[in-house]
Amino acid sequence: MGYGPQRYTNGVNTIRTIDYLVAISGNVGIKGGGSNFANRFTQNLASVFKDDNRAVNKRFYNRAKLGEYLKDQQNPPIEMIYISAGNPVSQCPDSDLVFRELQKRFVVVVDMFLTATTQAATIILPAASFLEKEDVFVPNMWHDYIGVSEKVIENIGESKSEVEIINQLAKRLDLDFPIKSEKEWVEYVKAHFEKALNIKFDKYFVRATKMEVPWEDKLFATKSKKFEFENEKMGVAVPTIDENKILKNQLRLVTVHSQKTLHSQEFFERRPIAIFNIEDAKRLGIGNGDKVLIYNGCGSFVVEAILKMDIKRGYIIVEEGYQNQNIETINSCIFPKTAEMDSQAAFNSNFVFVKKVAT
Repeated sequence: MGYGPQRYTNGVNTIRTIDYLVAISGNVGIKGGGSNFANRFTQNLASVFKDDNRAVNKRFYNRAKLGEYLKDQQNPPIEMIYISAGNPVSQCPDSDLVFRELQKRFVVVVDMFLTATTQAATIILPAASFLEKEDVFVPNMWHDYIGVSEKVIENIGESKSEVEIINQLAKRLDLDFPIKSEKEWVEYVKAHFEKALNIKFDKYFVRATKMEVPWEDKLFATKSKKFEFENEKMGVAVPTIDENKILKNQLRLVTVHSQKTLHSQEFFERRPIAIFNIEDAKRLGIGNGDKVLIYNGCGSFVVEAILKMDIKRGYIIVEEGYQNQNIETINSCIFPKTAEMDSQAAFNSNFVFVKKVAT
């Protein structure tokens, strides 16, 4: 299915309903059939670290509500934050709140680029790129190949891999920590996968599963061993509208992936544009190329209006991940709503007002 249908307050039941259609039409367990939302392959890696009992006190949070979590947590409050392989200010809902809460704390950010999150950092540590280190690439979506990469260039400037940074911290803080080199970690993880998945690495990659047709035997991981429409926690999925009340002149804000970026990782300059339906724009007095303010009770963001007929009326389409020179992001306008059971950020269940602003 791909990402998108689940990014609403009714997202879980939307995905479940699509699965129902596949099942009742007889398209499960046949070649070319099936329904796949996302191949959560990284769960196969978790057991490598589950025997580590050093972290005695643990707290978990919902990433969709990071700003609220930082603000509300007490007993004890969160005073120090270490961020690696992420840009939460740009990627989490209510990015203004996330930024403000990070600024109140001692924050260490490990990254290759100066992101919106680094602007809230106390210390920035330059991360090595994949060319500067040995690593294992584990798929999280869309395919099931595990890859191994070799170091091909020397570290640029003072950059260090996350493994080296953690090792040095452990030594300086005199922590009881399993210090391993990148090469040792790579071999350790490879050995885990070979044993857990009954596979054998070629030099650089291996397919993690040889399953060509899932559920070909029609046996499912349920109590009845059959496809079950009713879930113990959620019952039977019922398609619903995600919002019952939309205020006059509000439009639904939908943030989509760019074809040329990976979330907030970008290697070219792009303009903050919003695509409007021509009829909506005419009604609101907005012309092609106008600068407009998108705003709601959460925050605001200035974009350039692009008018098209092939956009559904009542919608605004904006690429995700963009941050301007003031470190403002479109997620300023996204409330920390979630889908059912707090399972997923409901990015697309947000509505905004728009008005033309002076250029």
